[in-house]
Amino acid sequence: MTRPSGDEVRSYLLGQVDLALRRPDVYGGEMSLPVLLRAAAFAHGRVEDREAEQEAFRARGVANAAIVGGGVEVFFGFRDHDLVASVYAEGAHRRGRLTLDRTPSPAEHRRLRGTAGPWAAVDRDHHEVVDEFGPPSVLIGGTNPKYGKTLGYGTADPLVFFHLWNGNRPGDPDTRPPPRPEPLLLAVRHGDAGFADAVTFTPRGADLRARFLDAAGR
Repeated sequence: MTRPSGDEVRSYLLGQVDLALRRPDVYGGEMSLPVLLRAAAFAHGRVEDREAEQEAFRARGVANAAIVGGGVEVFFGFRDHDLVASVYAEGAHRRGRLTLDRTPSPAEHRRLRGTAGPWAAVDRDHHEVVDEFGPPSVLIGGTNPKYGKTLGYGTADPLVFFHLWNGNRPGDPDTRPPPRPEPLLLAVRHGDAGFADAVTFTPRGADLRARFLDAAGR
């Protein structure tokens, strides 16, 4: 077997990062993401970028001692692989390590950033997000339309994420298939700020978050 070149190694690692960010559940959840991102940064001679980014996560309050999953759980009241992966996807996109499936035009993206928050003031479902803003730039989660997922939209600017959820309320038994015919929009998130400043909940999302936090004793 021929030993791969440096370019081939870098390309392979970027491909693994891209896949793990899109399907974190298949790659073992959050634990694989810092490892793969650090390996890709090392292969590009940019380990300091990965360390600076992790410190920026903590400074923004989107990560704690339990890394990003801990920050998500504290704010949202529950952990979710796709939501956690979207935080890592921000940094990967910023450093050119995330492949976008679709790049909105500058005009589309300006409209998206300007209207996504107010648009989420009303309860929405999965099909309404896609009907309004088109296919996502990156899909985090599975393709089955019945299950929760995160849709990311963006260009060179910070991505805008729509977090979709189709689970049970705390204390309710898990059911398969999910309880609703399609996931509901929990929240919209954009900007390089902490969750409190970057997240807009839908009415149903705010209610669910309150239930999650109450169940967690927060």
